[in-house]
Order: sequence, then C-alpha cells, then structure tokens
Amino acid sequence: MDVAGKKAIIFGGTSGIGLAATKQLAALGANVVAISRNPDRAGDLPGG
Repeated sequence: MDVAGKKAIIFGGTSGIGLAATKQLAALGANVVAISRNPDRAGDLPGG
C-alpha cells in the first residue's frame, strides 16, 4: 500500500501496537499524528 504523503492519526500512538503503527507509517512516508494520554513517551516517536 502506498501511503507516502497521506495523513494518519494514531490513537494510543506512544506504546504497543500504536507505536509500531506510528513508526511504520512514518517510515513509509505518511504524515503521522500520534495521540496519547502520556506525553512523557513522546520521545519514543519518530521526530520526537
């Protein structure tokens, strides 16, 4: 699937499956917004 340039919003994006999805979509060129209740984990995100 070509996701380059597409937009994605990931809820629970700083841990578990959400973090994996965030990293994979970002690596494929998508513009990703990760939503989380724990801002301390934002450093684990690509570009974080």
